[in-house]
Amino acid sequence: MKTIKLIKSFLFLSVGTLMLLSCQQEEGPSIEDYSLNYQISEIAPVDGIGVGAFYTNNPYSNDTARYRRLISEYDPDATPYPQLCPNVRPVLGYYSYDLNTVNTVDLIQQHINWAVEGGINFFILPKINYDANQMNYLNQGTLNFYNYAEGMHENSLDLIHWGNFKFCTQVQPSEVASGTSATIMLEDDTDANGYSPRMEKLVNYFRGLANRFFTDDTLYYHVDGKPLIIVLNPQDLHCRDSKAVYDSIRAVVREVSGKEIYLVARQNCWTPTARFENFFLTGGVDALFMNNMYNQTLQQRAYLYPQSINENWKYNREWALSNYNIDFVPNISPGFNAWLSNQGTDRYNYPLMNYDVNTFRTMCNVAKMNLGNNKLVFIDSFNDWTWATALEPTDPYFGKGFGMQLLDVIREEFKR
Repeated sequence: MKTIKLIKSFLFLSVGTLMLLSCQQEEGPSIEDYSLNYQISEIAPVDGIGVGAFYTNNPYSNDTARYRRLISEYDPDATPYPQLCPNVRPVLGYYSYDLNTVNTVDLIQQHINWAVEGGINFFILPKINYDANQMNYLNQGTLNFYNYAEGMHENSLDLIHWGNFKFCTQVQPSEVASGTSATIMLEDDTDANGYSPRMEKLVNYFRGLANRFFTDDTLYYHVDGKPLIIVLNPQDLHCRDSKAVYDSIRAVVREVSGKEIYLVARQNCWTPTARFENFFLTGGVDALFMNNMYNQTLQQRAYLYPQSINENWKYNREWALSNYNIDFVPNISPGFNAWLSNQGTDRYNYPLMNYDVNTFRTMCNVAKMNLGNNKLVFIDSFNDWTWATALEPTDPYFGKGFGMQLLDVIREEFKR
């Protein structure tokens, strides 16, 4: 009898415990409550979205070994190092830009044609360096590529057809006005007469840009009538009065071309915009964008794409707009592979973002959720194969080739 009573007591306690645990589980936290547990909505394209793609004139960094890694098969069990190859082959293969021949015309023209077909509006071309020995203060070596691409070079004269397609350029003021740091401000070289050699270089550089591009270059991309300029590493331009510095830049462009400029600062990815309050924010740029969000080393973030990217953009976009009236430009990428640049062990801690058409489409919708007032979107990139971030078509019958699919997604997601 005692045994039966003990069994009944045990069963009663067990059922009670299970009921209690069940109640506790129902009342406790659930995965449904997690802030990133949501689906990215499909958003129809709206009129007037300007799509710009970063374009490089050195897509393989002159490295044939890197190209072989790009096209080879993915093999995580290879020795001595796993081979994290994207296994895609660009339709145009391994190429370089030889400006000494007319053959490069076909290469650039094909890229323009593909971009137009994919609904891209403009290329963001490589930065133009400063050169005090040139009358226009622009480095002739970097400027030659622009001349060639526009059909203004002796080997491309009137041979490249842009139609309504455009381009813009990138600048790095901290390289022009070099020598600044956290303890050395740009204005610290000012003499008793108010003359600053660093500031003079910066003004001369933008005077050269305005003369070359903003007066009568019909191919240059404008936002509301303002030439768009990408500002690289704006956090490295150390100023006591960044507003005065940026105002001086705007003033010289206005003096030369009669135009206001539209400055877009590139901010380091996954950093709070408020960190740069004394740099490009008080300087008064027109907009900002984040560097490639896939270029980071935290696996936790990679597990939470694309929602974590959306939340990061949303916070920084709203903060910049409400505090400084600075617009936001979403910058998406079709992929990322840091291992391609260096197959040593130091690159295995970067999460891979392999090419996936559905993921890229989702990120296009994240971009549409974070459009600024001027409705711009950047793509990083069109043809930067050093990081496997390129949209450029690949052979669909080779490896994991995607053909024109990524360009098709851009057109479908951003163009009505």
